[in-house]
Amino acid sequence: MKRILTIGIILLFIGMSLSSSTGFNVREQPNVVISNGKTLYVGGNGPGNYTKIQDAIDNASDGDTVFVYNESSPYIEDVFVNKSINLIGEDRNSTIIDYNGNHWSLGINADWVNISRFTIQNSSSFGIEIWSNNVSIYDNIIINNSYSGIIIAGGKVSNNFIAKNIIKFNKWYGIWLNGSIINSKISQNNICSNYEYGIIVDDFCYCITISDNIISDIYNPYWEAIGIFLESDYNFVTGNIISNNSWGICIYNDSNTITGNDITNNTLGIMLYGFEGSCNKNVIIENNISTNNLGIKFDYNSNNNILYHNNFINNNQTAYDRYSNIWDDGYPSGGNYWDDYTGNDSDGDGIGDTPYPIPGGDNEDRYPLIKPWGRINRPYGPSKGFPGINYTFCFDLPVHPESNSYYVMWDWGDGKILIFLTA
Repeated sequence: MKRILTIGIILLFIGMSLSSSTGFNVREQPNVVISNGKTLYVGGNGPGNYTKIQDAIDNASDGDTVFVYNESSPYIEDVFVNKSINLIGEDRNSTIIDYNGNHWSLGINADWVNISRFTIQNSSSFGIEIWSNNVSIYDNIIINNSYSGIIIAGGKVSNNFIAKNIIKFNKWYGIWLNGSIINSKISQNNICSNYEYGIIVDDFCYCITISDNIISDIYNPYWEAIGIFLESDYNFVTGNIISNNSWGICIYNDSNTITGNDITNNTLGIMLYGFEGSCNKNVIIENNISTNNLGIKFDYNSNNNILYHNNFINNNQTAYDRYSNIWDDGYPSGGNYWDDYTGNDSDGDGIGDTPYPIPGGDNEDRYPLIKPWGRINRPYGPSKGFPGINYTFCFDLPVHPESNSYYVMWDWGDGKILIFLTA
């Protein structure tokens, strides 16, 4: 009998050239102010250091950096940034802005602002409010705020970047895009145990990329708690791990792309729902949709959506579609993998000889795949990274019962091979 061993690997990306063919890419750095000014210090015991963060911001100029020491934490104050500055904490675990239950938030109303390495907590409003462009919220802990952890709001707001934050225990949403928000990225965050939605993208938001996040345990006892909720068009959801929610992803509008996600252990994996209009021309490809009560459902004016190269594994019910959608990419590209498909592959081309009927109507996957698409047992961890940062990857490995040590080889696909010994 095989044992399954979960291995955790910690890798340090130092100048590695990672091939896109493996799904690993070093992405661009966050938006940061080019620091051509002075540094102002808050806390600590240096001469001239400020005692309040807001006092330092008020005395800063565009291009300055405000550095906040952790030894004077928590900083119980309302913070408003109206200049293009870097606001940097000493350590995100111990440099704390605590609103102490007041109706405060860290408000940002200037372009080119970077907020990094803070814990931001206990607001009776939002943790962070963004009303401007080219703002980076990077490497923070945003926890236990009464509305949402982060809201980006306003008209024609663009190019904001939210990455590598821990966002949890917020009473409404983890991240809320509300207004005319375009060309912004939400990447590599851990968004868990928020009350209603992990990420919500409202009407009139376009070209939002949501990638490589872990979104889990979104909870609401009264209605559906959703990992990612898209109420707008032309957005990209890729490489996320979405698990243990009521609904993994809900799509209300048209022309969104959902690709390369692991959607597991939800009541409903993906819901397409044209509640206030249409839900058409969405593309859903190369996702692992597994161990959900229902894998995917099309409802209320959801037509002409395209699905192929998805793996449907170990769901109580694979799919439900009472509208008209396209469930394959033609021959020889094929359709989706269904673990309950009972047809044959007499010519060995990897595609079933008979279609797979989709429950709920008369749709069918004309070219069901005989084997799962891609590598379904890929490592769990971020698919992109920054040089000099540690990342942890975990994967399941079958172990021979008579052997306690073995080599593991990881081929990056670009000529670099990692070999290590486990015991």
